[in-house]
Order: sequence, then structure tokens, then C-alpha cells
Amino acid sequence: ALRAGDTLRTGEGDSYAVIEYADKTRLELSPETVVRLPEDGKRSIQLTQGVLRGNAQVQEQPLVVGTTAAEVHVQGDRFVLSSTGAESV
Repeated sequence: ALRAGDTLRTGEGDSYAVIEYADKTRLELSPETVVRLPEDGKRSIQLTQGVLRGNAQVQEQPLVVGTTAAEVHVQGDRFVLSSTGAESV
């Protein structure tokens, strides 16, 4: 199980990981992706590198995804974010 403050890194090739929250919000990490969960246990994640696809369920508080270039607040929608470390889209 993942805990607050954990870092998750996927490998090369066909490697991927899925994080599913209790509210059914689902995040899919593509190969060579690095994310860090917040220390405070809030509904957020830091994308350091790679591609993150998600389907966020509607909640009072949005899902916050941070990158080196931006902070995205997702309120009940599908999304795709990518980060090369220094640049994000």
C-alpha cells in the first residue's frame, strides 16, 4: 500500500502503475513516470516526470496535480499531463 510521502516510479518498456482512491478516482502512470504523494495525505499528487492519465471523480475538494511548471486542479474529469522534469504540458 502507498503511504503519505511515498514516491512511485515505473520502469521502462511495458511498465505501468495504477493508483485508485477510495472515491474511485483513478490515476494511470505510463512507463518511466515518477510521482510523489503528499506528506499531509491531501487529495493531490506531484508529477516529477513522465505521463499521468487520470479520471477524477467529483468531490468537494478537487484533485491537485503539481508539476515543475504548473498546478492543475481537476474537478471530475478525464485528463492527461506530462512532465519532462524541466517542462510540463
